[in-house]
Amino acid sequence: MRPSSNTCKRARPSSAGSPPAALPSTSAELPMPPPVAPPTAPPPPAHARDRRLAPPKSRTPSAARHSRELRQVENSLSTYEPHACAVIYSVVDKATFKVAEDILNYLWRESYTKEKTVILVGNKVDLARARAISTSDGKALAASRDCKFIETSSGIQHNVDELLVGILKQIRLREARELKRTRRKLHSSKTSLSLNTAKEILARMCLSDGKSKSCENLHVL
Repeated sequence: MRPSSNTCKRARPSSAGSPPAALPSTSAELPMPPPVAPPTAPPPPAHARDRRLAPPKSRTPSAARHSRELRQVENSLSTYEPHACAVIYSVVDKATFKVAEDILNYLWRESYTKEKTVILVGNKVDLARARAISTSDGKALAASRDCKFIETSSGIQHNVDELLVGILKQIRLREARELKRTRRKLHSSKTSLSLNTAKEILARMCLSDGKSKSCENLHVL
């Protein structure tokens, strides 16, 4: 029995190489929203902009050098515990005198000038024409910080031996004074000790020992 003519025939595949037919879109394409710009922060105030644009503050080379030298002095004192300290500057260089002044101020604040021997030394006095620091300036600085003063010249060996002998003399004088104070504390009463202290103060004021008490005399305290 033959099939009826109205029977649906199987669809033949399309010829090779022809593109498939596009399927109709099931949903309408939605329009893309416009791009939104990110929120911008308010501009900083004027003083903040100036501070941000200004270069960082740096310490001057001279200030950094002074602080480094003071740290070296502090480390040397704590490490070696010297009996004497010679602060040397050049009479032809004002910068070295400023460094010496800073070192003496540090020693004076730490009461080192009262306990140990400190001598301010002005070197290169043979360069008289190039002198920038007078003798009176060095002497005034030494007197204001309770230390001794001398000017030398290592080039012509001027006062070099006097400086070395004076350092040794100052150390021995201070050791003798400390030993004398210790003996007084052990063998004297409080009343006699106070009387002896008063006598020492009067002797210093009247210069009863007959020796010059100036800062340039390295043979007396």
